Parts: sequence; C-alpha cells; structure tokens
Amino acid sequence: MTVNLDVLMYLAKIALCIAGVIAVIYLILFFKSLIDTAELFQETIKALNRDMVKLEAPLDTIGQVSNTVNEVQASAKRAAVNTMNLFSTATERLSENIKKKEEVSNTTPLQPNENQSADPTPADFKPIDSELKQTLNPTPDPESSESSTS
Repeated sequence: MTVNLDVLMYLAKIALCIAGVIAVIYLILFFKSLIDTAELFQETIKALNRDMVKLEAPLDTIGQVSNTVNEVQASAKRAAVNTMNLFSTATERLSENIKKKEEVSNTTPLQPNENQSADPTPADFKPIDSELKQTLNPTPDPESSESSTS
C-alpha cells in the first residue's frame, strides 16, 4: 500500500506542476488582454481629448452669446424700469398740475365778459389751412421733381 501512496504522491506532484503551468499561461493571457484593453482605453482617451479640443471653440462662442443675451436682458430690464419711473413721475406731475388748476378754477370762477362768448372752444384754435395740410401730407410738385432729376 505504501507503494501505491508513493505513486499517487508522484502523480499528484506532476498534476500540480501541470496545473501551475496552466495557471501561469492563463495569467499571462489575462495580463496580455488587460494590457490590450489599457492601450485601447488610452487611444479612446486621446480621441476624446481631440474631440474636446474641437468642441472648445463652439462652446466658447455659446458662452459669449449667452453673456450677450444676459447683458441685453439686463439692459431691457433697466430700460423698462426707467420707463416706468418716467411714467410714474410724469403721472404724478400731471395729477399735481390738474389739482392746482382745479384749485385755481374753484377759487376764481370764470364768468364770461361781454366780449367773450359762452363757446367752450379755446381762443387759440385755428382751422387747418391749406399750407398746414400740405406740410402734413406733401404731394410731389412736378416742377421740383423735374429740376431734381436734371
């Protein structure tokens, strides 16, 4: 029986050596594929870096456009606020003037004189004459157009 155990032990040593060699071969193949994957990953990183450099200029342009839009929005907001303030002050002044005129008209009532008529039309009203009509709606003068073309 001791002979059988010695033979079994000898065969086990040979099997362990063969298993060790097979394990080393698998480790070598694993490390080779790992190195190939790392090289592929490195190439991918380089391609990504090139694409990022290509995208940098358009992204800068988009950033500048965004800043311009923000500036325009801020200017429009300032203009709107200034316009509202202007209308507010103008409305206040107008209401003050109306109140002053009402106070003046309440304190001194107007009574028509003999020379004045009871017509409520203002005294400085003038009807539109032909010169004013021509100023508002100019019609081309045939003589002036002929002189300007020659």
